[in-house]
Amino acid sequence: KYEPSMITRYAVELSSAFNKFYFDCKILGEEESVKNYRLALTMATKIVLKNALSLLGIKTPEKM
Repeated sequence: KYEPSMITRYAVELSSAFNKFYFDCKILGEEESVKNYRLALTMATKIVLKNALSLLGIKTPEKM
């Protein structure tokens, strides 16, 4: 299916899941391997959300 609502729904679900992760898990102050894993997960989420929003024609801010 080529419905934009599928991309929108995915972006909202991913954002909600990441928000829960960010609330529950510290990133800074953890041991190095845990911190690196969580930073990589954060960067991957950023890339996926940026791509999803780009497909919808929505520009993303560089910083929040």
